[in-house]
Amino acid sequence: MNPLLQILRLAALSLAVQFCLDALVFRTGWYGDYLEPESYAGSYEATLLNEQTRRLAGSHRVLVLGDSAIAEGFSAPLANQTVADPDWFFSNAGTPAATPRAWYYLLRDLDPNAKRYNVIVLPVTDYADADGLEPPDIDKEADRDVDLNRLIVRLRLTDTFTFPFTYLDPEKKFNALAGTLFKGYVYSRDVQEFLRAPVARLAKLDLYDEHSREWKDAYTGQNGSLEGLTYDPARGKFGFPPSVAPAVREAIEARQHPERLRVEGYRRAYREKWLGAIINRYQAAGATIVLFRVPFRPVPLHAAVSPNGPTFVEQVGRMPRVVVLDPNLFADLETPALFFDAWHMNSSGRTEFTPRLARAVVDAVNSVRGKTP
Repeated sequence: MNPLLQILRLAALSLAVQFCLDALVFRTGWYGDYLEPESYAGSYEATLLNEQTRRLAGSHRVLVLGDSAIAEGFSAPLANQTVADPDWFFSNAGTPAATPRAWYYLLRDLDPNAKRYNVIVLPVTDYADADGLEPPDIDKEADRDVDLNRLIVRLRLTDTFTFPFTYLDPEKKFNALAGTLFKGYVYSRDVQEFLRAPVARLAKLDLYDEHSREWKDAYTGQNGSLEGLTYDPARGKFGFPPSVAPAVREAIEARQHPERLRVEGYRRAYREKWLGAIINRYQAAGATIVLFRVPFRPVPLHAAVSPNGPTFVEQVGRMPRVVVLDPNLFADLETPALFFDAWHMNSSGRTEFTPRLARAVVDAVNSVRGKTP
């Protein structure tokens, strides 16, 4: 036999055996029950489980999606208390660092028939599809590394042909392909940590299984504040009170670069793919979709970006049952006193923002459905 052919056959056999072993341990899904609950994947799975098992009441079942800006800034119990109408029920699926790509896969398993919720609320950071809102190393949402770690339990074998190719960078595509095909590639660090302290992990999991939803629903936000923070836009200089930690100062300064704003098309293409898929899916099911600009920084950028053609928000805003809220509706909440760090509203911001968003959603849905608020 040709030596090269023999080597190729052995390599193929080795990969096949490795895949089978990997699939037996990680693709059956059982290991997902033993993930570190505070990891990216663990917090994502907790959000999914909490919402899958939550009893929804009312004829208007509202799901608010988002990342940590929503997890910290929005309270579903307070929204329900504010509306005080048994026909309305708000749920919060905000998960730290979750992206629209992660929201899509969450909904695929949480609401496979797109019938569990009939109002979907989608936060966006701007209406101009502006690239450069974040530091360059994290600005391209399509290349966010954490999505692979976050979605690993949810990714199916069929996703091997699609998910990796939603990344832009070739190296990230390869990593996503390897991780989707061989899940142990992604789980390896978590497995090592589990094996170092299995008893502690199991005890922690029991605690989270019993109290996770209770903790989330009872959470009232962070007490810290950036009050006293000042910014001179003419000089591009901050004045920090002594209470602001150095790491928070660095993060605030890193995000405050209006000169980086531009429209290159990356954010628009990403929104069209993932937010567009969510909107199309729920539109087909007869749901109402509400988009709004979330307060996501303690100091506004005060910079205009010229759109390059129709924006994503403009395009979907023309669709039936899609409501786009005024971009300045929550602009006054981007103030140091209502934030505890560079990204997140504090408990006071949460208390201010939640009732206003809840009322705005109710008004938006009623306007679509021809009802009087």
